[in-house]
Amino acid sequence: MTNLLKKLCLHAGAWRLMAACALVLGMGAMPASAAYPPGIYTLRLMGLPAGLTVVFSTKLLACADATNFIDSGSVTMSSRAIQATDPGFELPGVSRTVYEGTVQPRFDVPGGGPGPCLGIEGSTHDLELRASVRTGTDPAQPTWREVYFLPRVMMNANLRFTQILEARSSFVLLPGQTGPVTITRDVEASVSVDNLNKIGTAAIRRPSLSIVGRPAPTFIYRELARFWLNDSGRTCINANFRTRCQGDAPTTPSGAIVHAGIELWPIVARTSGNGVPSNTSRALFKFKLPASFPVGKFNMVANADDTDAPFYLVNGVPTALDLLPWQSAVHDVFVQ
Repeated sequence: MTNLLKKLCLHAGAWRLMAACALVLGMGAMPASAAYPPGIYTLRLMGLPAGLTVVFSTKLLACADATNFIDSGSVTMSSRAIQATDPGFELPGVSRTVYEGTVQPRFDVPGGGPGPCLGIEGSTHDLELRASVRTGTDPAQPTWREVYFLPRVMMNANLRFTQILEARSSFVLLPGQTGPVTITRDVEASVSVDNLNKIGTAAIRRPSLSIVGRPAPTFIYRELARFWLNDSGRTCINANFRTRCQGDAPTTPSGAIVHAGIELWPIVARTSGNGVPSNTSRALFKFKLPASFPVGKFNMVANADDTDAPFYLVNGVPTALDLLPWQSAVHDVFVQ
């Protein structure tokens, strides 16, 4: 194409056409980095505790085969306290911390020169945006936990992103269902729970479902039963103040474990398909309560946990910290 333009320009007689040809040929000689002026990207993170070291970084995806990643800029995010008037914060007057950082990515490999794929016709030019929190105890060997990742971001644009980090459970109910869930003893029941973690589904652990309340005749508030998936992937039951898990509890021919008369089938957690939202793991609890189980109106409590690093650097000091406290969900249940 460039050779054809040269031939046409050599035979151009009009001064305006010659000037246009000079501009086109000059563009063809531009370096790859000049052909793709960098944009400016700003990230705002909310939901993290104060005092953390958080780095916002970019990587350039330079090749069409998506194999060549180039570190293209990073910044330590600043933090400030804000009043809870932003979307997602429902307690007016309560102070929260927001982390902010701005990066203008570069297209050159550290040490000079454009990346090996830049300027190649047909190649893609995309960015990955990441934010990571400083972890560990050795200042000389920093480690990091990634808390934000956005792939395939448009380049050559000035973009702002806001992410409210949260971890919470919610019940998957029938459309329009607001009243208590009814569970009949000696009949199989199924309850689905969505566990959301904005950091990612890989950080979700120990999904659980509990039935709590004040059963007759004592009416003392207590946990009647709890079902969960432990860290080794085994399904467990806690009832009558004792825990039994797969491998140390009797099983039925259909595969349910049995403890205190309760039958619980292996808990299944899915992270994609069939309407499961992003960053969400949907846990299915299938169980049967025995005829001896207390009757009445109780609460179901759904919960899970975020996978933490052993230590985070808080104000320069290694600190054990619950980075993203889990928000449980509660729904009424009627056992009959």
